[in-house]
Amino acid sequence: MNFFKKIIGGAHHLYIAPFIVCMVAAVFFTTVDLEPKLTSDFFFSSDSKIYKKNQQIKEKFPFQKQVIVSVTTKGPLTDPNYIEKVANLTDRIGALKGIKNVQSITKGPDDLEAARENPLWQRLLIGTEPGSSFVIAFIKTDDISPLIKKIEDIVNQEENKWFTLRISGLPYIVEQIRRNLESDMKTFTLGAIVLSSLMLLAVFRSFAVVF
Repeated sequence: MNFFKKIIGGAHHLYIAPFIVCMVAAVFFTTVDLEPKLTSDFFFSSDSKIYKKNQQIKEKFPFQKQVIVSVTTKGPLTDPNYIEKVANLTDRIGALKGIKNVQSITKGPDDLEAARENPLWQRLLIGTEPGSSFVIAFIKTDDISPLIKKIEDIVNQEENKWFTLRISGLPYIVEQIRRNLESDMKTFTLGAIVLSSLMLLAVFRSFAVVF
């Protein structure tokens, strides 16, 4: 009993404990990667029937990851300014590292008229709404996050009051989920730290213990 009284009784322990906690927390956050990793088995276990069935389908019908950018204007698709905007967007996205190929009304079919006449190109590149078409980027890298950020930067630079640009596609959706998870984890961690600090302050009634 006297041994524990000596340990607890020393006032200097109130200052050493917060220092040790801070050191452990600093080492933990600098060495442990807390970034969410959304792999193919993130939502389903690799042992689940759904996951195994999906893998069988992928083996029989392989497909490439795609990011789709919708380009909409209030005018007609034949507007030279619209054609130029789609061409610039196609070239800039196609020049990014990690992009295998890009298809749009300016790259793939011979021209806009050819895209309209061909049922395949029409369904792939021409939107159902008037004045809209798609730029489809095929991805060849697994490092999705920086690539999505670069595509977002290009879209923000190219968009203006005459042209509305929207991004979609599975890689983009996965990246949005990852960002939301990371934001929630930061919020949860901060809330846990604040709540723990308040509890320690209520118990010990000393800022030295908490901070």
